[in-house]
Amino acid sequence: MLSKKCWKSFTRNLVFEDLQAPIDKKAPIFLLNQNSREPGTEPEEMIPLWKILHMVGADWTYSSKGWAAENYCMFLADDDAWKEITKRSAEAADELDIKSFVNTE
Repeated sequence: MLSKKCWKSFTRNLVFEDLQAPIDKKAPIFLLNQNSREPGTEPEEMIPLWKILHMVGADWTYSSKGWAAENYCMFLADDDAWKEITKRSAEAADELDIKSFVNTE
């Protein structure tokens, strides 16, 4: 584990001028799927993950279709709706030709 002093020294030299959050990028390594409330109510919760992905040079994207990591239908025991929402996310991933699907929820 890095000390606070070491971490500050490391991050001081990082530049995020070209930080991007791609949407519908074709053929990335992975598709990122996050909780749908974050862009509207907690957008600051998204940026640290983007910075990490940027730092490691990850090839990733969001999808404009089927985007929402949470699937409350599962908790409501609504199997048909759960299946439909999951199907939309899977179809979006197939359309973008992704290699891995990452769901942070």
